[in-house]
Amino acid sequence: MPHARCLHSSTKVPSIERAPHAIRVNTVPSTSVNTLPQFRLVPEEYIDDSLNSFARIHSLGRCDTVEDIADTVSFLLSGGVVGGHD
Repeated sequence: MPHARCLHSSTKVPSIERAPHAIRVNTVPSTSVNTLPQFRLVPEEYIDDSLNSFARIHSLGRCDTVEDIADTVSFLLSGGVVGGHD
C-alpha cells in the first residue's frame, strides 16, 4: 500500500492548508481499473485472468470500472460535505 499512503499524504497537507479558504482537496484512490490501456502489454487471452487476480485482492472482490471513478468524482464535485478520514 505504499501508493495509497503517498496519495494520502499528498492530499492531507494541502487540505489542511486550504481549509481556511473553504477549498477542499480530495483524492480518488482506486485499485486496478478495467481499461484497455492498462492491459495493452498483456496478451488478450490473459486479460480476464489478470483482472480476476487483481479482483481477488480487492476488498470488494472486483476491479474498479471507469464508471466507478467517474461517479466518485461526480459526487465529490456535487458540493456535499465530505469529512476527512485517516
